[in-house]
Amino acid sequence: MKKAVVLMLFGAVMGCGNVFAEPPSPVPVSEQKVSLEQSDETLWTIFRDISRQTGVNFVLSPDIQDVRITVFVNDVSLEDALDAISNLAAIRYELRGRVYYLSE
Repeated sequence: MKKAVVLMLFGAVMGCGNVFAEPPSPVPVSEQKVSLEQSDETLWTIFRDISRQTGVNFVLSPDIQDVRITVFVNDVSLEDALDAISNLAAIRYELRGRVYYLSE
């Protein structure tokens, strides 16, 4: 009887081997893909949507939050999307640590 309980306990522990493992690492920023269909939308809304899709953090300066643009991209790299938006809206972006800072 003791052997059966020990074997059951051992089996239960072995079946949960990943309980204490680290979570999988997120997809690197360089490999993130973005799709957007935004017409006459504020940069604040656009970057909120990009953040939701990628998990990447953005900080927008107050003077650009209400700038409106139209952007349609499908399954492009995050970098390509940032380049297109920054060129269209005449803004710049800078990655510091794990946060993108956007300003005029």
